[in-house]
Amino acid sequence: MKTDAATSPDHTPDHAPAPSADAMPETVVERLRRDIFYGRLEPGTRLKQIVLERRYGCTRIALRQALDAMTRQGLVVHEPMRGYSVATFDRATVKNLTEARAVVEAESVVGALPHVDADLIDQLTGHAERFREACETGTTEQIGEANMSFHRTLMSAAPNPVLAELAFELRQRLPIAVSRSINTPERMSVLADQHFQMIEALKARDAATLRKLVWDHIAYAGD
Repeated sequence: MKTDAATSPDHTPDHAPAPSADAMPETVVERLRRDIFYGRLEPGTRLKQIVLERRYGCTRIALRQALDAMTRQGLVVHEPMRGYSVATFDRATVKNLTEARAVVEAESVVGALPHVDADLIDQLTGHAERFREACETGTTEQIGEANMSFHRTLMSAAPNPVLAELAFELRQRLPIAVSRSINTPERMSVLADQHFQMIEALKARDAATLRKLVWDHIAYAGD
């Protein structure tokens, strides 16, 4: 069932400041993307432009540019005469996006093996520990940020920046909100453990094990 952005618990009140012409479209795009990605605007939510203008303090032009950008990326749907809404994702779409990301990220990470050093291992261990802590006591956004930091660092040594960029583009096309309902404490514990297993495979320079771990990790997260 579609919800309405105007009735969201964190929607901008009527007495909010008027839109500012200084609000750049890029800023609006990122704020809209984060609100969708972390589920503050849930799949199926109707996006009323007047409400979002107040929410982001932007002009109608900047908002339309942001909505059109999100439409091109598949996070927003535009229906003539009905307006914009947050995209919904069926099981087939989730499977396709997850598999594509798993292929790209696994190859990117394996390619980084010759460049792994002690500093990278220390960074990854810190991110893995923060992710585990966030899974136990953090918010959805804190969990997502900790996970993103781990994977961004994991791919930072990859020799092919195009693969790394593509992996993150695919990640951003599937909001956390889509899998939030299945992310039980037990499931999150498995994901946290897999981060540490990847670190051990990196230390051992074990390409086959690392490739399988990355694939299983991403597939499990999106299943």
